[in-house]
Amino acid sequence: MIIEIISDMRYFVVVLMLAVLAFGNSFYILGRNDTNSPPFSGATFPLAFIMSWRMGTGDFDTTTFGTRDEVLIWILWFLNTLIINIIFFNLVIALMGDTFEWVQETAEAAMLREIASLMLENEFLFNRHWVFKGMKYILVIKTETAETSGGGNWEGKLNTLKWSLEESSENHIEHLKKLN
Repeated sequence: MIIEIISDMRYFVVVLMLAVLAFGNSFYILGRNDTNSPPFSGATFPLAFIMSWRMGTGDFDTTTFGTRDEVLIWILWFLNTLIINIIFFNLVIALMGDTFEWVQETAEAAMLREIASLMLENEFLFNRHWVFKGMKYILVIKTETAETSGGGNWEGKLNTLKWSLEESSENHIEHLKKLN
């Protein structure tokens, strides 16, 4: 599920970085206009990018906002907080929810695909031509289920599975004895 969430978020990360870069560029331009001492946090582009990223992730250090473009900086601060904090991070939650729902919907198909690959592997390992050499045979394939009476803990489920496999093996041995 984590791999699917990461792969689904690749476009989201690009758009988020573009937004952070856009706000960082705005803070950089306003920082270049600042002649105050101490300088505004966005005086260089890396500092402006870091400032925009920190604002977007919830760090609201506004101690260096006392420049001549203070009103414009506060407007950009509000927009940065609104767009990155609220909109983008709610979008992340929605993407994660959709991915979780998709993974849950496809879980049974993935499980059946894995079982089929195990059956194919077993078919590769079990050489029927050698075992049944010179015999005519019919393969009977039926679904076997282990009834769950273990409650919900793994130990109970494993014991139930062990019991089911032992019973199935005994049934197969009895059936083979009847054929001879």
